[in-house]
Amino acid sequence: MKRPLFLLALLLASVLGVSACSGGASGYAYVFDGATTTQATVDRELVALKDNKLFAQALQQSSTPVALSNTNGSINADVSAAWVNALVQYEAIDRAISDQKISVTDADRQQATTQVTQLFGTQQVFSKFPKWFRDRELAREAAKVAFVRKVATVPTEAEAQRYFTQNLARICPSGKAISHILVATQAEADEIEKELAGGAAFATIAQQKSTDTQSGAQGGLLGCLAAGQTVAEFQAATDALAPGETSAPVKTQYGWHIIRAQQPSYELFATQVRSALERQSATQVTARIAKRVAKATLKLNPRYGRITRDASGLRIVAAKPPAVRSEPATTSTTQSANTGGSIPKTPTVPTPQPTG
Repeated sequence: MKRPLFLLALLLASVLGVSACSGGASGYAYVFDGATTTQATVDRELVALKDNKLFAQALQQSSTPVALSNTNGSINADVSAAWVNALVQYEAIDRAISDQKISVTDADRQQATTQVTQLFGTQQVFSKFPKWFRDRELAREAAKVAFVRKVATVPTEAEAQRYFTQNLARICPSGKAISHILVATQAEADEIEKELAGGAAFATIAQQKSTDTQSGAQGGLLGCLAAGQTVAEFQAATDALAPGETSAPVKTQYGWHIIRAQQPSYELFATQVRSALERQSATQVTARIAKRVAKATLKLNPRYGRITRDASGLRIVAAKPPAVRSEPATTSTTQSANTGGSIPKTPTVPTPQPTG
């Protein structure tokens, strides 16, 4: 279950902040089912986040830039709320593995080492945190890996094939699975056309020669394309193909393509189908964690935000700034908020909705 520890990339900077200094922080940060996590503990982690310059740079360079700290040196309030929100989720996991007597194995720790690096971006970024911080995060992530291992459902081959059959109309509305080999010149495309006519395997050539390396890694598979999803020349060529047919070289702004249409089959979409079923399982695991958090008795220091409950469960969000009065006397409240024509690179399979 690979998801960020917190959705920093979706958070907006706030004018509120938590002090970057943990000195004198002797109170509680939160109390989860009677167990207290101190303000000093949380502030120390927040300072570690703020002081990792590579991590801060990565967030600033993301598609939705986020500042870890404000101009006055204080921690961004959305960041602190999101971090505490993640810590509360880890508390729920710890209680669950304790209740279910789940042991954390060496294999869990090994997987956690990989996952925690991905959560923070790169090994270089993660290595810049203090050792005590890295050790703490690895232990938390290992507990999560153990929990997922125990409760997640791994789809069997029969379940995956059944899902494909039952959802074929959604997976491939066009009834044609399209693959292509993309090269730079007509001469290259003509040579590939000859190789295919001589019996060469389309998927093998795509893997070896296609400049579209993403689809090439899947034997050239783009998926079942909808009208308007590709450039006009490419679509015209695919529209003219029946399943089992291969086009002559087709020129577009991207280069020269050899295009093949196939009858959609489980063998073609097995990887995507299994990924869809794994996403369903991950959703169910996330729901179990959210349910455990929701039923907990949680007390939160308002320094770190406020607790909200909605259809998705319990969350900690940044506190609202105080109302600002003006003349004549009115009140306004400002609060932080979360917020065609190309060739598709990978086929997509709809994620099944959780059941039960």
